Amino acid sequence: MTSIAASHVSLQAGNALVPVSRFGAEAVILARRLDVEAALLKRFAVNIANGARRLQVWFAGEVSADGSQVVIAPEDRAHVQSAAAVVAGFSTDRLRALIRPQPINVVARRHWPMAQNLALATVLLLGGYVGVRFMDKVTTIQPRFAYLATEATTLLSPTSGRVTFMRAPGAVQAGEPAVGVETTSGKSLLIDAPGNVDIVTAEKSPGDRVKRGDPLLVYAEPDAPAYLHAVVDREQAFRISEGVEVRYSRLDGPGDAVAFTVAASELHVRLLPHSANGALYDVRVPVEAGTEQFRALPVDLKFKQSPVTAALQALRGFGASSAELPTPAGGQS
Repeated sequence: MTSIAASHVSLQAGNALVPVSRFGAEAVILARRLDVEAALLKRFAVNIANGARRLQVWFAGEVSADGSQVVIAPEDRAHVQSAAAVVAGFSTDRLRALIRPQPINVVARRHWPMAQNLALATVLLLGGYVGVRFMDKVTTIQPRFAYLATEATTLLSPTSGRVTFMRAPGAVQAGEPAVGVETTSGKSLLIDAPGNVDIVTAEKSPGDRVKRGDPLLVYAEPDAPAYLHAVVDREQAFRISEGVEVRYSRLDGPGDAVAFTVAASELHVRLLPHSANGALYDVRVPVEAGTEQFRALPVDLKFKQSPVTAALQALRGFGASSAELPTPAGGQS
């Protein structure tokens, strides 16, 4: 069971946003009960906000009889738990089990040649395994976590008050009302869409209190580009910065992994401003994702280098300070 600590986590049920208390093995436990109307829904989203970073994970489920939790459909539990792992600060570094060969007991002199051959075969197998794992470690870069996101803009509240109307995600025409706010003086203010755009996600719900500058919704151009974002440490960022092969798969459903090569000129590597000791970087990679738009969709992602590139980079970096991280051109923050 994952408790909610550093991040703000809420459940979106229709137009209602309810704070999440914790994640169970099969359900999302809520801080307050859902109303009768929301309890009839079958699709929900977990919204995770941590500073400027936001994730949204959709899943199928059913509200419990008392409205205090949403039981996750079995086929969606894996990627909801992936979102729970992001909340808990889960590291994607996996523990590897060590192979320990069984000792060979020599019971008689005449059995020594067979035991010797068995020992030699064991050493060769163990050496081969260690070599394969070492090569995989040298050529594979596993980020702490990664997500797919559309290049989008956040609409901020121009005043303080209470949200009275919020346009649902989808296409909206220029001049059509997108958000309604009742100001503290009692006046009703309608905020129009800034153009022919797609609303990707709503940050507030009707009834929510807002202050001037609070995020209201996120919108994107209909043909907005999509990017993969990966959070890595300084050493990993140095290795990635010269171009790599990218392999990723979405966590919200079955599908084949997508693999492609990215040149250094197409990468954008930037230091995360609030990371501890300045040790974390965001790597942004342009990707073809079709017309579907995402605020932040978790993915399973790995960067791969050729053995030759990895060896040359290790030789160049031997004895050099990790502070000499090159920042490749391409993309904007």
